[in-house]
Amino acid sequence: MNSHDRKDLAGADLTDLVNVGRAVAGYFARVGITRSAQLTGRDPIEVYEQMSAACGEALDPCLLDTIMSAVDQSATAKPNNPSPKPADWPPGAASPSSGPSTSCSAWQPTPVLGPPRPQ
Repeated sequence: MNSHDRKDLAGADLTDLVNVGRAVAGYFARVGITRSAQLTGRDPIEVYEQMSAACGEALDPCLLDTIMSAVDQSATAKPNNPSPKPADWPPGAASPSSGPSTSCSAWQPTPVLGPPRPQ
């Protein structure tokens, strides 16, 4: 049975949630979150800020989207969307196993070139 067939994820391992692999689970573990039930009712921004503080630097803000999804899934007790199978990935897409390690890595913003455009 895969995680998408499960109806109750409240006590599930974090990696049973959609978009949470070993690397993201590692970030959760750094702030003491090891089970999906621990996410229920949590503020995703607060969790993201705790993760950044635990790593000593600002993490990629895309991680916040993943945290928001995980918190939402823990509240609904079922995954929102099934993960695409490797055969469904676009050509050239990286596999989950080629993702970042569980060590902290700082997010570096792209420098802005020139003055902002008037609106």
